[in-house]
Amino acid sequence: MENENIKKLEELLNDGILTQEEFESKKAEILNNDNSEETNASSENLNEAEVSSKKPKKKSNILIIGILVISVAVVGYIFLTQPTKIELAFENCSLREGLNVGLDSNGKGLFLDGKGEEDYSGVSVGKQLCVLEELEMPATVRNQISNTNSLMGVRTAEWDDISIEWSYHPDDGLNLTIKEN
Repeated sequence: MENENIKKLEELLNDGILTQEEFESKKAEILNNDNSEETNASSENLNEAEVSSKKPKKKSNILIIGILVISVAVVGYIFLTQPTKIELAFENCSLREGLNVGLDSNGKGLFLDGKGEEDYSGVSVGKQLCVLEELEMPATVRNQISNTNSLMGVRTAEWDDISIEWSYHPDDGLNLTIKEN
């Protein structure tokens, strides 16, 4: 009879209805039982009110965990579907992808091949400046770009979470590669 009651207790423990402390306490009662009818009756028929009060608690914990998981998923989805700064600049400056404009598929990189004396199909300086203004380029970086000549090669700068590389040649124009970190 004692083994049967302990098995019932183990089932309730495994189902999460009893805590480990409650299980140990009831098990000790059964093992220390002097086989009196009163103790057997209470061990055999585990208090129905106690069992039923445990079940809603388990269900409410599952409900809370479910709500938290869904909330995190929704926030993650909203965060991941927001356009990057570069995508916003691309849109706001009315750029179109093509041979002279390349937007990375993740929206975190942009290449602008500028117009030069021999390269008429490039992106105008006005559109390039529009992108840089949308990205809140500091005046110091603008001055560095303005003072670049063809002998200086590829130059770099960073601000906030933006990094930029550029080169300039009168024939090819200003070429920009912008990345969002």
